Amino acid sequence: TKDKFDGILFAGVLEHIEDDVAMMAAARRLLKHNGKIMITDKPTFNCLFTERDRRIGHVRRYTKKMLYLKLKSAGYKDIKLKAVIKCPECDTKYLEEMPTNACQHFYKCNNCNEIVTPKKRRLLCFLLIRRY
Repeated sequence: TKDKFDGILFAGVLEHIEDDVAMMAAARRLLKHNGKIMITDKPTFNCLFTERDRRIGHVRRYTKKMLYLKLKSAGYKDIKLKAVIKCPECDTKYLEEMPTNACQHFYKCNNCNEIVTPKKRRLLCFLLIRRY
């Protein structure tokens, strides 16, 4: 395990890569047993994919199910899908279970009680995945 890592971070990368499953699998091979991968993205849902995404090189945005299936096919186990939500009113950040359909999901801010709609929220997908 000399050339293996405890963790690997993909920060805004996978949505730009054609063969994302191969990239995820390559990262898994570099992890120590019980190593973790963290994938961040802003926000990663197909319903929010626009022409701007194409212009900046995005190949896709992910659904929760799509990410789960791709990670599983890349050999990951114990997949935890979480979302860090940032309230646009008070900037409070909190961790939530990643919703199945974020384009229809509303959050209530724990700090200011603002109803955070899909168009208003600042969402950073936060995925913790164990190798084995």
